[in-house]
Amino acid sequence: MLMTEAVTIGIIGAATGLIAGILIMDVIPFLVGIFWGNVSVAMPVIKIAGICIAGISSMLLCSLIPFAKGKNISIMDNIRYE
Repeated sequence: MLMTEAVTIGIIGAATGLIAGILIMDVIPFLVGIFWGNVSVAMPVIKIAGICIAGISSMLLCSLIPFAKGKNISIMDNIRYE
């Protein structure tokens, strides 16, 4: 369950960042163009893909310790103390 959560959070975070970055890439040339004229922005697709993969991988790595600790917890022992 923790690994699924980590992958889901990583994918949602990467998608949100990607969408926000693409939207900003459309807005910034417009705002800068007001003062300095025509400005173009290039989208580094390979770099963006690498950052998305790194984000998902970091979420997986961050969930490994709780996953390892949670695997050894007995549900019945924890319910008994509730």
